[in-house]
Amino acid sequence: MTTLSRWDQEYPEFRATRAQGKLTADADVAESLYHRSIGASWTEQQAFKVRKGQFEDAIEVVEVQRAAPPDTQAISFWLSNRQARKWKVRSNQALTGPNDGPIQVEDTRRPLTELIASTLPKKG
Repeated sequence: MTTLSRWDQEYPEFRATRAQGKLTADADVAESLYHRSIGASWTEQQAFKVRKGQFEDAIEVVEVQRAAPPDTQAISFWLSNRQARKWKVRSNQALTGPNDGPIQVEDTRRPLTELIASTLPKKG
C-alpha cells in the first residue's frame, strides 16, 4: 500500500482535500480546452523602441490585441467526449478492396540472396 493510499484511509479530510484538488485541476483543464476550441482574443502589453530625436530613443509600452483561431482538434475532442452519440469517431468500420472483397497486398520484397548479390562488386 502506498503512503498516499494509507493516508487516504487514515485521514478522511486528507482524502477530501486531494479529491477537491483533482476537481479544481480538471475544471481548469476543461475551461482551457473549451477556450481553445472556440478561439480566443486577449490584450497584452508590448514594448516598442521609439525614436524621440536624432540621438534619443525611448521605450513605449502599447496594448496590442491578439487572437487565436478555434482549434479543430480541440473542437473534435470536446464534441466527441461531450456528445459522443453525435460526434464519436467510430473505428469499427471495415476496410475492403474492390467489390467489397479483401484488400489485396502485393509482396514486393526481393529474396535475400538477390539483395546480397546486388551489393557485391560485379565480376569481370
